[in-house]
Amino acid sequence: MKIIDGDSIKEITPEIVAELFAGMDAGEQARFFNHVDAVASTWRPGHDLLPFQMQAITDDDGLTLAGRRVMQMIGDYSHWGIVCKIVDNSHA
Repeated sequence: MKIIDGDSIKEITPEIVAELFAGMDAGEQARFFNHVDAVASTWRPGHDLLPFQMQAITDDDGLTLAGRRVMQMIGDYSHWGIVCKIVDNSHA
C-alpha cells in the first residue's frame, strides 16, 4: 500500500499509520479500533486479535517500553468511561 504525501508517493509504514491515528479525533479513533476488531474477526478461528495477536506483539523485540505503556494505557482506559455507565444504567 502507498500514500501520497505532498508531491511524493510513500510506502505505508507502521509509523505513518501511527501518525494518521494520532491526528484523528476521538470518534475516528474509536472507529479505528472497531474496524481492527472487524478485520480480526475474519481471521481463522483461534487466531483472532486476542490473545494470539496480542501475545505476538508483546513478544516482538521491536516493541519498546514506551509502546508497552501505550498498550497498557489503552487497556486500562478501555474498562472505564461512558460505555460502562450506559451498561450499568441499562440494568437499573
